[in-house]
Amino acid sequence: MKFMDEYNNIVIAGLWNKYVFTAEWDKKFLFQGDEVEVEFPLDPNSSERVSSKELRINIEGQRLCIVCRKQEDPIFLSAKEIAIKIADYVPHTPVSAFGINFKLAQSLTVELIKKLTMPDNDNIKSIYGTISNTQVSRQMNLDGAILTVRQDITSENVEFNFNFHFPVISLLDVKEKLSAIDILKLKLDSLKYLETIYDLKLGE
Repeated sequence: MKFMDEYNNIVIAGLWNKYVFTAEWDKKFLFQGDEVEVEFPLDPNSSERVSSKELRINIEGQRLCIVCRKQEDPIFLSAKEIAIKIADYVPHTPVSAFGINFKLAQSLTVELIKKLTMPDNDNIKSIYGTISNTQVSRQMNLDGAILTVRQDITSENVEFNFNFHFPVISLLDVKEKLSAIDILKLKLDSLKYLETIYDLKLGE
C-alpha cells in the first residue's frame, strides 16, 4: 500500500479572490522566495497553479487547494504552516469548512477482494456481467470533525480516500483549529484504519 502523490491534502472552502494568489504573491508571502513553477488554468474560475518543489497552491472555484507533491511528513507540516499563513494574510475571506485529506492505493489480492466485495455483487453480475468500478463511501462523526472514507475499486486495485472535514465560521477559526490539529496523527489514524479493518500496511 502506498500514498498517492500530488493530492489535495488541505482544502479550504470559501469565497476566494483568485486574483490575489498570483505567482508573485505566492512566492513572496507563502514560499519565502523559493523558485516556483506556474501553470495557467483552462477553467476561468481557477487561479494560476503555483508550485514549489514540495507544494502546489491554487484556487478551484470556491476551494483553496494545497497539494503535497510528495506525501512526506515534513511536507505535510509545511502545507499546514502555509494554510495558517493564508489565514493571517487574507483573514476577511468568508469560509465555511476545511478538509485534511489523504489517498492511498493498494493492488487487489484474493483476501482483500473478499473483504471489499459487496453482498449484492453476484446478483448484479448475473444481470449486467462484469462490474468495472465500485465506489463505497462511509461517514463517521469524530470529536469536532467528520471523517469520510471513500473506496474506489477497479478490477486491479483499490484507492482509499480519507477526508477529515472541519466546519468553521472564519479564517481565524481555521487558524485556531488547524494550529491545534496534529496532521501527522491524522495520517497515522488513516493507516490504522486500513490496518485494523483490512490488514493493510504501508509499503506492503
